[in-house]
Amino acid sequence: MSIRCIILGLLETQNRCGYELQREVCDLLGGDPAADSRIYQALGGLVGGGLIEKCTHKARGRRSRIPYAISPAGREYLTDWLAQPLGIETPRSDGLLARIVITARSKPEFLKGHFADLEQQFEGRMAQRDTALRTCGGDSDVDFTRRIALLHQACRDRADLGWLRMVRATWQNR
Repeated sequence: MSIRCIILGLLETQNRCGYELQREVCDLLGGDPAADSRIYQALGGLVGGGLIEKCTHKARGRRSRIPYAISPAGREYLTDWLAQPLGIETPRSDGLLARIVITARSKPEFLKGHFADLEQQFEGRMAQRDTALRTCGGDSDVDFTRRIALLHQACRDRADLGWLRMVRATWQNR
């Protein structure tokens, strides 16, 4: 998961302290405990890379919490990252999920375009795999392993396309 980009997306809308970012990222990712442990490491990298800055004033509360703000370089990085085309190599992966988390609130037109593009890519790739499966025959071990690999890829494509359509429907019906 691109925790760094999710943090940048959250800071684009409002300054937050590490604890707030940790809670919000964990909530956005469905309580993913792995995300919980990576927040402060990502914050250190973002500060070190000049993509976010520690604010000079501290947040009020029981503990002294230091808010973070996105820097101009961080905004540029986030804009460039969001503009990159998202391929279907790993659709359920970090790239699509991070883009949904970042853009669902502030840039819905961006998501709409990505959903349509990815669906077309999946359908095209599935048609290619179906053709390859129809033409893949024979009794040799090579034919057998090729067919098994194609079947595996076709099943993953169908599952990923189903997941993408469910995400789109959920997003549209929110």
